[in-house]
Order: sequence, then structure tokens, then C-alpha cells
Amino acid sequence: MKTTDAEFIERWLECTAGELPWEELPGLTKETLSRLAGTAQKALDRIPPKLHAEPGDLATERGRWERLSAELRFLLEGDGEELRTMLTRMLFSKRPGSPLRLVRFLHDSGDKIALGAIGRMVLDRPDCPDRNAIQALVDTLSRSPEGWEKSLDAFAANPSVEAWDKLMQFCPIEAHYQRIKNALRALKARGVDPNLLFVLGTKDGLLPDAIGWAEDGLVDPETILEQEKKMRSNEMRGTLLCLAAHAYFHRGDKFNTVRCLKEAAALSDMTGYSVEAIADRSDPELREMMAKVGLLPSRTDGGRALS
Repeated sequence: MKTTDAEFIERWLECTAGELPWEELPGLTKETLSRLAGTAQKALDRIPPKLHAEPGDLATERGRWERLSAELRFLLEGDGEELRTMLTRMLFSKRPGSPLRLVRFLHDSGDKIALGAIGRMVLDRPDCPDRNAIQALVDTLSRSPEGWEKSLDAFAANPSVEAWDKLMQFCPIEAHYQRIKNALRALKARGVDPNLLFVLGTKDGLLPDAIGWAEDGLVDPETILEQEKKMRSNEMRGTLLCLAAHAYFHRGDKFNTVRCLKEAAALSDMTGYSVEAIADRSDPELREMMAKVGLLPSRTDGGRALS
């Protein structure tokens, strides 16, 4: 029996989050989708947003309308095949086109994790189309106060740990992680020293961006080792020692590359990636040094790593 618009809306608003009829939307006609979109927009115009509510929160009536509106807008744009393959093209095609529509959909649907991950991934591409529009959508994750850009400019002009603490002092807890990530990336684009950015990115954990800068050789090994001393767990200390090894490797210091990897292996079981990554780019001399301390299989022990 054909479902009416009213019946679909009732189920969307009343059923549990795990039972929302997502799978029915792609099978609806354009006419039906357009009618539902109009209904959703009227509801959003009627229901004011709550001050502390998250967009797309399925626990609230407005959040459900926001999610429905985002889904409908996504389905109504372009043809179905284009929408189904958008993410695949973006990830694997040499000419993926602009990811703006996908990023906007993730923003409108309230999927903050995917918005942050995919948005930053495409922004990292030097030829990212619609960069300003995508950056603006990703920046909403930070819930930045008025005048935030000027505050970042002021920090970049006189950067320090103390200035950073003041900058982040009144950040809401729920936006803290995203604001730090966005701020550090924005400050790097403004030319702030990656050494300071690494310190800021490892003050309260270890941000992926800080890891990437260290692995790319942008951070001095001395900076990384100074932060390693502050880590409380062996896993974190081992991770930073691996990053120091990457930094030494980029500077051609073979002895300290091996030393840091060996020390990391004694603290953590998570050193395999760094060992393999460095070994893959090493010359025979460095690989032999790594084998002698048991980081790589030796030619003389039947293929077993030395203890």
C-alpha cells in the first residue's frame, strides 16, 4: 500500500533513531521529495532553534526536521547515480570535481565527524575547488566567537603557549577538539612555526595534524623529544619517539633515527608502522643498522627479528 506524505512524516518524527526510514527516501519520486522538502522547510521556519542544541540532533523535533531536510536536498540535487558515486569519485578519481555538495550535505545533516574528516581531507589538496566555501562549512564545527579570525591574526603576529591558552580559554567543552584542530590548521596557513604548533597539538593529547607535521619532517626532533618527556603513558612516549625518528630521518641522522625507534619499541608495541615507513625509504646502510638492533629481520638469523 502506498505511503502518504503524512504517514512518512509521522514515522520520521515518532520512531526511534535506529528505525528511521532512510532506505525509503531514494525510492520516492522527485515530486514526492519536493513536497516533503517543502513540508520540512515550513516546519523549520516554525520551530526556532534551541540555544545549545546541536544541528541534526535526532533527539529533538527540530533536529529530525533538519536531518530530513538535508537528506531531501541531497537527493533532489543532480541525478541519483552522481550522488551515489560522489564519495567514490572524490576518493579515487584523478578528476573528482568539486566536493562542495557532499561537504554541505554532511554539514546540513549534522554529521560532525564525517564533516571534519572529509572536509579537512579535501582542503589538504592544493587544488581544492570551492576552498573558501568548504572551509567555511568546516569552520562551523569550531563554534568560533565573533572576531575569531582577527584573534588568529593577532596570535600569528606574536605566537606563544601563553597566548594560545588565552585564545582557547573560553572555548565550550563540546567544541574544544574541533576548534583546536581548525585553529592549528589556520595558524599553519598563516606561517606560524610548526614547532610551536606541534607543542600546542600535543598539550592535551596528540592531534593527527601534529603527527602529520612531525612525520613530514616539519618539526625539529628536539621539540618532539621535549614533549615526549611530558607524556605519562609508555604508549604516548613510544609514539613521540617514533615521530622523533621520522624527524631525524628527514635530516639524514641515521644513528638517532635508529636510536629513537629502538627506544620506542621498548616502550610500545605500536612502532611497526614507523619502522616499515622509514625502512621503505632507507638506503642499505640504514636498513642494516635497523636490522642489527632487531628492528628488521637480519640476513643471518633466518628471517627472524632480533630481540
